[in-house]
Amino acid sequence: MKKKTIIIFGSLISILVVLIVVIPNIFKEEIKNEVLRYVNKNMDLEVTINDYNLSLISNFPRFTFYLEGVKVVDADSNELLTVDKIATEIDSKDLIVDRSISINSISIIRPVISYTLSSDSLSTPPDEVAELKSEQKDILTKSEPESVENEIKSKTISLNISSYEIVGASIIVKDENNNDFVKISNLNHNGYGVFKDDILTLNTVTFIDNINIYEGKDTLLKNAQIKGDLSLDLDLKNKIYSLKENSLNINKIGFNWVGVIKEIDNNYDIDLRFDTPNTSFKDLLAMMPEAYKKDFDKIDAKGEFKIEGNIKGIYNEETMPEFKLKTAITNSYIKYPDLPESIDDINLILNIYKPQGNDFDKVSIDIPSASIKISNNKINASMSAYNLITDPHLEAKILADFDLSKLRNAIPIEKGDNINGEISADVFIKGKMSDLENERYDKFYARGDVKLKNFSFSTKSFKDKMLINNANISITPQNLELKNFDFRLGKSDVKAKGSISKYIEYVMEDKELLGKLEIKSNYFYASDFMPAEDVDSKEVTKINTDIDKQNEEFSMNLIEIPAKINFDNHITIKYFIYGSFKANNVSGNLGIENENAYLKNVEMNTLDGSVLMTGNYSSKTKSSPKTDFDLELKNIDIQKLSKTFDFVKQIAPIIKNTSGKLSSKLDLRTSLDKNMNPVYETMYSNGVVSTNGVSLKNTDFIKDFGEVLNVDELKNNPKIEDINLTYTITKGILTMAPFKLKIEDIESEFEGSSNIGKQTIDMDASIIFPRKYLGKDTNAIIDNAVSLANTFGANVKMGNTIDVDAKISGDITSPKYSLTYGSGKAETPEQYLKQQADKIIEDAKKDQGKDLEKKATDLLKSLFN
Repeated sequence: MKKKTIIIFGSLISILVVLIVVIPNIFKEEIKNEVLRYVNKNMDLEVTINDYNLSLISNFPRFTFYLEGVKVVDADSNELLTVDKIATEIDSKDLIVDRSISINSISIIRPVISYTLSSDSLSTPPDEVAELKSEQKDILTKSEPESVENEIKSKTISLNISSYEIVGASIIVKDENNNDFVKISNLNHNGYGVFKDDILTLNTVTFIDNINIYEGKDTLLKNAQIKGDLSLDLDLKNKIYSLKENSLNINKIGFNWVGVIKEIDNNYDIDLRFDTPNTSFKDLLAMMPEAYKKDFDKIDAKGEFKIEGNIKGIYNEETMPEFKLKTAITNSYIKYPDLPESIDDINLILNIYKPQGNDFDKVSIDIPSASIKISNNKINASMSAYNLITDPHLEAKILADFDLSKLRNAIPIEKGDNINGEISADVFIKGKMSDLENERYDKFYARGDVKLKNFSFSTKSFKDKMLINNANISITPQNLELKNFDFRLGKSDVKAKGSISKYIEYVMEDKELLGKLEIKSNYFYASDFMPAEDVDSKEVTKINTDIDKQNEEFSMNLIEIPAKINFDNHITIKYFIYGSFKANNVSGNLGIENENAYLKNVEMNTLDGSVLMTGNYSSKTKSSPKTDFDLELKNIDIQKLSKTFDFVKQIAPIIKNTSGKLSSKLDLRTSLDKNMNPVYETMYSNGVVSTNGVSLKNTDFIKDFGEVLNVDELKNNPKIEDINLTYTITKGILTMAPFKLKIEDIESEFEGSSNIGKQTIDMDASIIFPRKYLGKDTNAIIDNAVSLANTFGANVKMGNTIDVDAKISGDITSPKYSLTYGSGKAETPEQYLKQQADKIIEDAKKDQGKDLEKKATDLLKSLFN
């Protein structure tokens, strides 16, 4: 019996073992599909798994479980997460015997996290935030049944994690709004932890091989390495969280953290200290953006760099703890290879302090000393600021005396770059912002001078050398007084003087900067101020070669006007040149105000005439700047106008073969494209245009008109009388009020419209057409008809002109013409003549009676057989 029982029990165990092994494999796909169905149903994501396995036998008494090929995709089919493998191993013996969970290992192999921040993801609607907070509150306040709570208390289960690891992780976070992104490659993290008697001990190590941070096109951090050791004791029962000796290294800069956080009655009592031990000045330089780290490994740098501080006090919804930070760079220097001298006496002390509480007005920033010496040229400075929110108090001092030509002895300068000149500064500022804002200048102390003499600078970025003969800025509480400024660049010269006010408010409080300058120039070549890096060397050569050619078309790049700058400048320029556009005796007011540039009563002589302009250019909408101008043009050369401004030919193609003078008074509003050309669909304008001495030589429009009318005189160089034209443009549709136009001895009146963008035309013309252009034979026929009719006593006369109506439509460069002749709307001259002959005979019949009918019929047959 006993043997039989053993056999039965052994069989049951065998069956159980077989079931444990077989069942997960038999129902493997069903289990996987059901789990994924549940997960995808409850998440706004799609989760897929290539394979998984659960084994209870192979490592018994350890359970092993793994997932392979895990992928998480959002609703837009973007991969948020991929993982090669997730595996865990749990010791079942400890759970059964010791009432503890022992996790031998957790491994996450090669996870890749990719996330893009959009404008939609950066904010959560207020109603959703409120709903989320409500849900969190419900979860936190929901109590477990008392029986369950007692049951949990009665069971003491400990958790041991022998090891866990993340291997070869990659993280990419991109901000699509401004093209910033962070890329982390080969992140490896491992650790172990023990949870027993309400105390969790956690120890971790983290390595990151590469962190790259990009801000637009700029690289802020490249291939940075991070190592972090974290050791925590979390006393969950007493709510005491201790940070042991923890360290974080970014490249060679190491931070140590130590301290305690205690939770007492919903308050957090924080006492944390941090510092950077054993960090050198060169370690700090290694953190500079890549653009400033050329030949970094060859640089000799010494000195001390130290950060220390603490966070101490109470944190809750109503208050924040005290914060202290001290940064010091002392006795440091930099020596670049192949340069004779070093940058010495680099010193900086920076202190930031915030006391306990939420009053950030009590934050203070203090730089008691800062200095640097370059080739025996020294700069000393200091600065302090407090009451930053309510009424900033500023004290700053700078003292410098520099021979700029000596910079090249200690600082590497790009090949082809050169700098010379002398600069001196002695500036001291002390006072409260409220005194400046209320114009209590006697209570705000500011004095000093900044001088620049014999300054010259050349670089690859500009084609020509920059020269400043002298510049002198005097500092007062009210203004920066620009006493003189004598500047040359290439062929251009500029002299200026004036004042800039609210400069401290602009720097400290981001308020509007005000200025009023008098600017004079003898020659101002706009191309001198275009960076050479924007075009290749061939293009630069072309600009220099062609700058004086009149037939070069005028084009520009998008101009952005800075915000919070309000300058009203009076300009006087003898000669202004930009490409093929030339002007002289330019004078008037040119101003900038909050991303707008304006012209006020700017006069100039250009294109053999004169222009008076008042208007505004706005770049607030970066993708579509706008203009609004009033212009008065006098005696402008039409040919030069069309060759200089390409968009004029778009508005009136006939102008490219038109010579003579043009005068106009108009207003113009339009948006512009990236090349500063009008967007015709947004164009509005009203104006009057008059001409003087116009010639239409070789004009396709008039040639085609001559072909249709069969008038040779219109095909070559017809004489044109001056016109006066009133027009409007609405959304790019040019509408012309009726205007008279006399070509040779053909008088006409035109009216109609054209679509500027689509280059189509729809016009009507009433023409008084001389009979002589019908030809001698045709005119002889109708003259004979009149003569014969008058022999019967009709007493009729035939005029010397014919009324012709023309319809002009289609493509503006090759329009279609539809003509009708006379009041009867005859389609051809012959049809018109027959109508006239009929009328003559009818008149004769009325005068002579019905006995003339046969003779009249015979007469018509003889005329139009």
